[in-house]
Amino acid sequence: MRPEGGLHALLAFDICAFGDLARSHEDMIYLRATMYRLVEQAFEQGKLPWVQSHREDRGDGILLALPAGLPTVRLIDPLVDHLRTLLAAHNRRAAAASRLRMRMSVDAGHVTHDGRGLVGRAANQLHRALDAPDFKKELAATSADLGVIVSAFVFGEVVSGLSGAGRYQPVSIEVKETNTRAWACFPEGSFVPGMGALPPDPAWMSA
Repeated sequence: MRPEGGLHALLAFDICAFGDLARSHEDMIYLRATMYRLVEQAFEQGKLPWVQSHREDRGDGILLALPAGLPTVRLIDPLVDHLRTLLAAHNRRAAAASRLRMRMSVDAGHVTHDGRGLVGRAANQLHRALDAPDFKKELAATSADLGVIVSAFVFGEVVSGLSGAGRYQPVSIEVKETNTRAWACFPEGSFVPGMGALPPDPAWMSA
């Protein structure tokens, strides 16, 4: 499914610290496979259309446009809780280099596919929010396995009416030409704040 200029719910995911030098080539391949597996499982659990959604691989992340007309609220409730639970279960059993911490951005807007990828202001804003330094900093200070950020539009129109709206806090988005505010949530998870980077890989030290 390629968006053709309609209104779509949008999602972007990113693996935290994917390029950490302590991760081996095999670690990165494993993390990418795990990201895809867990996101697809979360879609299945939330009865969301994985196969019918437009997907673009972003190296250390995924960009998705859901079919036109699908309620944006379903990307928050129940998708966030499903993915958070799956990540926590994975991380309880994983070695340090295989643990997976992710950022998730949600927006909605008019986008189209120009034959190469998605085009639209909402798609731009989606990634600006995902890359916002304040969002990354706030996530690093929590135990969350998953950090979620939603646009002001999605917060006002969707999240504010949910029972968990009080868990969201305002975050500044100052990336490139974007200077705005979004809302972020950091569900309690398995990470210990302040642990820093993974220990150095001896293979890198001797290279």
